[in-house]
Amino acid sequence: MPEPSSQPPQPPLAYGHGSGQKRGNGAAVASLVLGLLGCVPIVTGMLAIVLGILGIRKSRDPSVGQGGLAVAGLVLGIISVVAWSGAGGLVGYGYLESGPAGAVAKQFLTDVSADNVNAAVANSGGFTAAQIQTQTSQMAAFGALQQVSISSFNISLMNGQTTMHLGGTATFSNGTKTCTFDLVKTGGGYKITSFYVQ
Repeated sequence: MPEPSSQPPQPPLAYGHGSGQKRGNGAAVASLVLGLLGCVPIVTGMLAIVLGILGIRKSRDPSVGQGGLAVAGLVLGIISVVAWSGAGGLVGYGYLESGPAGAVAKQFLTDVSADNVNAAVANSGGFTAAQIQTQTSQMAAFGALQQVSISSFNISLMNGQTTMHLGGTATFSNGTKTCTFDLVKTGGGYKITSFYVQ
């Protein structure tokens, strides 16, 4: 007769939870991945937020894990949305400000080209009449100014001061030249602080 086992009988395992391991949380993982990517403006951030919320809700179920991943994805999604919104706001503000700044730059170059020294000095942020006169003499070889086109802008907001860098072309009777302007916003309007025509 076989000897009885000294081991106590093991309780049966519950169906579907044999290892005691928690189920995966696809929404949490997807949220984290999209939050890390953040490369498509707003879209991946918004998806990361939505999936992060879903992942957090799923992780309330004791059988589902990865709640930490869902929180991380949610936070990264929020950061992505805020960052892209801020960048988009700055670009939009720069675009709106490039109109008035471009008008000042065009008028300034028109005045310099036409030897209208006093008007050019009034639109500048520190040029003297002698400096404007020197520029007028140098530009005389280009011929009469026909058109100024602004094609690029770069705005900077620092220490409460707005500065703008504009680039474009100036068409003279003797050919087309590249031109750049640096402007600073003072008293609600822009003033030229430096310019280059070549």
